[in-house]
Amino acid sequence: MPSFELHTWGPAFGLPSIDAECIAAIAYLHHAIPSSEWTLIPGSDPSVTPSNRLPALRSSSSGTWTTGYDAIISHLSSQTQYNLDAKLTPSQLADTAAYSAYMSSSLAPLIDVSLYAVPRNWSETTRPAYSTILPFPLTWTVPTALHSAAVGRTSHLLAGLSLNGDDDEDSKQLGPLDAAMQHIPTARKKGVLEELAPGQAATIRLYAMATDALSVVEDLRAKGEEEAGSKARLLSADGAVSSLDCLALGYLALMRAAPVPQDFLRKALAAEFPSLVVMLDDLSMICLEAPGPLPWEDERALASASKSVLHTLSRFVDDVIRVTPQVGEQYSAELRRRAETGSKGLLDTRSATVAGSLLVAGGALAYGAWWYRNLPPFGLRSQTWAAEKGSKLSDFGALGAMLDFSLGGSPEPWSANASSGPSGAGVDFGSGHNRIVEADVAVD
Repeated sequence: MPSFELHTWGPAFGLPSIDAECIAAIAYLHHAIPSSEWTLIPGSDPSVTPSNRLPALRSSSSGTWTTGYDAIISHLSSQTQYNLDAKLTPSQLADTAAYSAYMSSSLAPLIDVSLYAVPRNWSETTRPAYSTILPFPLTWTVPTALHSAAVGRTSHLLAGLSLNGDDDEDSKQLGPLDAAMQHIPTARKKGVLEELAPGQAATIRLYAMATDALSVVEDLRAKGEEEAGSKARLLSADGAVSSLDCLALGYLALMRAAPVPQDFLRKALAAEFPSLVVMLDDLSMICLEAPGPLPWEDERALASASKSVLHTLSRFVDDVIRVTPQVGEQYSAELRRRAETGSKGLLDTRSATVAGSLLVAGGALAYGAWWYRNLPPFGLRSQTWAAEKGSKLSDFGALGAMLDFSLGGSPEPWSANASSGPSGAGVDFGSGHNRIVEADVAVD
């Protein structure tokens, strides 16, 4: 039986995982631990861990979970013999900690921008990739949650940037006045960035960000090398692989392999840092290909676990509750409390109280909404005003009535109730309609 189980996000883009830290953990274990001692489970299921995070390493002997790349490396280095950093000097160990934090704070946000924040990259590449590694109906909830989290993490990088890439459409929708104003000469000469479309300016800025971030990694790689491009590791000059090399492999491999339409990361890596590309190819060969095939979990066991209807539905309900306003915050806080205190069983007293309170509050809100919808309407839903067609001079008093009659207008209609003449002789004047009759009258 394998000693360790490594749970990761599923494969994508020709890589063993769609997540950079998962790729790094796979590379570390595949290079440091014999394939018979560990198994790779690409279940894409963070809910299997108490911290709801991947990658996660489970010890088969003790059943303990370790989540996150740094924590996994620390656990393997201190509790097992599989330590790739054993021969590093104290200075190199300090560099490992510092540059690991740098990659997590600088390279990870750029990958978030490239895969999640850029709308076209997300819709054409990343979202379809998650649809292939997640079972239905989790494809409705998990990618959306990951996308929202990534956009939130990169909001400081996206301020003032237009990432829609619809500059041509925007220019076509300009009004005549706006289009004419664009051709009016100005006294001040515009700069280069002002002449560019918003999408092009955003791409240039992101390219510059990628160049700045990767230049720090390149400086570390080139440190101490005798000939330009001869060093293929970040720390060691003798070719030994460290945990920092595996982490760099995860980030650089995802930057280059993701087939996104707006590929500013791949272009920056290939054009500006060819030595990092050489290092990436060498690390991929040594850590992912040379040790042999990855120890994927048995296909039958993986299929039975991923296709469990009950488990999938429970994850779906969990995701829906987490994003529900108000309820999601209480639910997440309760799950964290139970994980920290080690509560067992379905419900304890506190959980039952919280669940009952949420049910009562939800029922009250539902009843309030039903009561409000059944209230009588406050007046008509729509009001209609119709202007009177035409106008008559008779509306302006006696003088107006005289002028109206003189100009050929018809007098006011007779009342429909007038069925007799002025003398009551029983003369029928019709049903209220006027009749103008011309007659010659001789006066003696």
